[in-house]
Amino acid sequence: MAGLVDQFARFANLFGDALLLVTSRGEVVAVNAGAGQRLFGGTPPEPGQALADFVVEPAEKVIEYLRLCARSKQRLPATLAFRNGASASAYHCEGSGSGMRDDQGAALILLRVIPKKDSVHRFAALNRQIEQLKREISRRLHAERAAADQQELLRVTLASIGDAVIATDTRGCVTFMNPVAEQLTGWPRNEALALPLERVFVIRQEHTGAPVESPVEKVLRAGTVVGLANHTLLMRKDGTTIPIDDSGAPIMDSSGNLLGVVLVFHEISERRRLEREMQQQAHALREADRRKDEFLAMLAHELRNPLAPLRNAVQILRIEGASADLARLGGVLERQTAQLTRLVDDLLDIARITRGAIQLEKRPVTLKQVLEHAIETVRPRLDERRHRLNVVLPPDTLIVDGDLARLSQVFCNLLNNAANFMEPGGEITLAAFEEGDGAVTIVRDQGRGMDSEFVARVFDLFTQEDRSLDRRQGGLGVGLTLVKSLVSMHSGEVFASSEGSGRGSEFKVYLPAASAQDGRSAQADSELGQPSFHSEVLIVDDNVDAAESLAMLLEYCGCRTRVVHDGEAAIASVQGDCPDVVLLDIGLPGMDGYKVARRLRRLPGMDRVRIVAVTGYGGELDRRRSEQAGFDGHLTKPVGLETLKRLLGDGD
Repeated sequence: MAGLVDQFARFANLFGDALLLVTSRGEVVAVNAGAGQRLFGGTPPEPGQALADFVVEPAEKVIEYLRLCARSKQRLPATLAFRNGASASAYHCEGSGSGMRDDQGAALILLRVIPKKDSVHRFAALNRQIEQLKREISRRLHAERAAADQQELLRVTLASIGDAVIATDTRGCVTFMNPVAEQLTGWPRNEALALPLERVFVIRQEHTGAPVESPVEKVLRAGTVVGLANHTLLMRKDGTTIPIDDSGAPIMDSSGNLLGVVLVFHEISERRRLEREMQQQAHALREADRRKDEFLAMLAHELRNPLAPLRNAVQILRIEGASADLARLGGVLERQTAQLTRLVDDLLDIARITRGAIQLEKRPVTLKQVLEHAIETVRPRLDERRHRLNVVLPPDTLIVDGDLARLSQVFCNLLNNAANFMEPGGEITLAAFEEGDGAVTIVRDQGRGMDSEFVARVFDLFTQEDRSLDRRQGGLGVGLTLVKSLVSMHSGEVFASSEGSGRGSEFKVYLPAASAQDGRSAQADSELGQPSFHSEVLIVDDNVDAAESLAMLLEYCGCRTRVVHDGEAAIASVQGDCPDVVLLDIGLPGMDGYKVARRLRRLPGMDRVRIVAVTGYGGELDRRRSEQAGFDGHLTKPVGLETLKRLLGDGD
């Protein structure tokens, strides 16, 4: 509206007649100089003042006339008497609608006012001038509106895009910035306008922090669209930095003259984060691949270690006259077989934990019982290396809710670890006590110790500090991983510490304590009954060597044995002559061990016979299937002599 008033004043003052721009509501919008002098005594009315305030005619009559003018396509004549002090002078008026409206929507009327005596003589000429004035005002108003619409479209477009935009003039001073640019730079638009770009758009090299060349200078020198520096950091007004991607281009007019520079940039923090994650993942994959290669080489080495003495021992046994060395060679075979068994068990357990296949058989158990079982298991290794074991056992009242076998495995691994990584004749401390609402067990040795970097990853799979060729300590680097996994499955925690190389290591295991009333269930249930060690045992195994050697071992211990190699033979063997114990393989040809066990249970007298699975299948699912098939126990091959003694009830 202000632009319209200014245009009316500029063009209406070119005419000598009195001209008024009024609304259909009777409000004066603007007057030219002639009207101000002749009609209003040199003091023109204020915009919005009623025309009726200056004429004798009633306001209703004035507004009615103006509304007729607004609706008419022709000039409508009328007579209005303008006040001049105490008197009034009649004027001839001609009014016509301009085709425009004010901000409130009222029609605008162009009113020409001339003295009565001049109206006839000047009518034709003035009408022509008025028409010219109307056309010029309409043309210029349309041009202004078109320019304003284009400017608004450009503003909305630049504000809506996701990229930040800054424009400068040829001196490098900011002339425009959109809201995204305000957000990224931290500079409000009203503060940044007219400032040198170097103050608002400060960029540094991401890795060195060195300043980067001014974008304006680079674009002006190139004269074309250019990409700016790679790995660029934008320093925001508050001093913080963000990584950006940016480009610049010259602003040219239609004649090719340079008007300024426009910069387009956007934040790439998310892209940088993804790049870092990809780099970390690539590094982790390379590290895993390296550790896998080391593990495979280590596995080959570890499996060959026990196999070599086993083969040598067998060859010596076959040499005539070597009987004097049988006892010593028997010890070699026993130790190396135990080592092979431990390696295979560890690998199987790691595979089960990785697949989430381990199922704990939790029940209240005394921590003392767990530790005694572990000590009994590792005692041969401790004696072999001449280590002293100092034991502080907890009271019988300290009870945990756990799987006896798996918890014993935890402390077996920790004690074996201490024994292996300490020179012969060392000292190991095993102490357990109640602390808060849980049980704490400490295994401390005087061995080689660990540096802080190794302590941080000691529980990682396949991690070993000793990569030397001699590998005196052995192992696959899975024992401590098993410890951590099994303790976590019991809702506990395990911690490793060391004062440094050569100063020993300490492992602390925390397990939540069970309630006191569960103590009645804390004693381990006997796996099997207690028949005489001089029992009659039926051995069912399709592996002839395994079956015959097991029969020989049992016969040396005083048992009577029968050996068959398939399920049908087993069923036939017990007809009318039930044994005391059946040691039954699962993986039999034709009829598997599960089916054989079910058939045996249905035979007369077999409901009192103990049937035990002796198999290479030792998974949790295999054990559950054995129980469902009617087995009384489940043993995994190879079965040790002590296990057989417990099975057959001899405690010697």
